[in-house]
Amino acid sequence: MGMDINSILGNANQATGTNLTSGTTQSTPSNALDANSFMQLFLAELQNQDPTQTMNTSDMINQFAQINTIEALSTLTQSEQNTQNAVQSMFAHQLLGTTVTVQDANGNTVTGTVNSITFNNGAPNLMVNNQAYPMSNLVSMS
Repeated sequence: MGMDINSILGNANQATGTNLTSGTTQSTPSNALDANSFMQLFLAELQNQDPTQTMNTSDMINQFAQINTIEALSTLTQSEQNTQNAVQSMFAHQLLGTTVTVQDANGNTVTGTVNSITFNNGAPNLMVNNQAYPMSNLVSMS
């Protein structure tokens, strides 16, 4: 009737991206452990618990609340990033035709006219002298 502990740990390792036995982290998508995954782990834990030593319900509720908090923070962070990209995009479009100074990857300054705007993962890049520069590399404008 019981489930092998290695099988349970394997499922938890896969869902969380963490090796629970060694403490190492694996590369997994950022949304790998969501409320649905948590509920699956929770139900597996309930099905396989020792009937003489049941789980503490307040611990279960706290764990679920923590998962919900993490999801809310993740959503808020993504929303904030989307807002920042939108504001930067509006500002970048206002710079079209403007002479700007940007910093290249080597730390050198490059001056030129913004020819166009490109986007990388939703974030605008200024095209100066046929080279894309992130908005964060903008040094000055004239």
